[in-house]
Amino acid sequence: MSSKVKEINNSLKEGPLIIGYFMVGCHWCDELKPIWKKLQKKYSSNTIKDITVSPSNPTALNGLNCDTSDTTKGFPCICAYINGNKQACFKGNRTEETLTNFIDKYVKKKNSAKGSRSKRQYKTTKTKRKKRRRKQNKTKKKKKGRRRKSSKARSAFYKKLNKRIKKKKRN
Repeated sequence: MSSKVKEINNSLKEGPLIIGYFMVGCHWCDELKPIWKKLQKKYSSNTIKDITVSPSNPTALNGLNCDTSDTTKGFPCICAYINGNKQACFKGNRTEETLTNFIDKYVKKKNSAKGSRSKRQYKTTKTKRKKRRRKQNKTKKKKKGRRRKSSKARSAFYKKLNKRIKKKKRN
């Protein structure tokens, strides 16, 4: 087992991990490498790892303590793991922005899994709820007001109509 595989196995136990599976001589892998290097600099080394499979060492993935079934379908393959459990494999344009969104989605899951919310987040959601309720109450009042006007208008219409009918009967 290579040192790279041991390193990835240790990181899998620690929390969220994004693994990039690359193949030697793959054109698409070579295109993604510069973007991947930028992302590795942006995030901590414990968050993003990569492993390269080569024709001389096709069993490099066998030593990993995680699900690697999707990686055999094509390279490059980028998968998100949280505590060793596969969450998702990246599907989409391989741009820095889309990969960053994918990584943020799963790296931030670790923090949200603890159930900890900052006071600021709690306050903003609370104020949003209050605003939404106020807005709903205003629309309810408006609807009620419209109904009253329409019922008044209807009653006035029927009064006029009854007066006309009575006049016609007298004539």
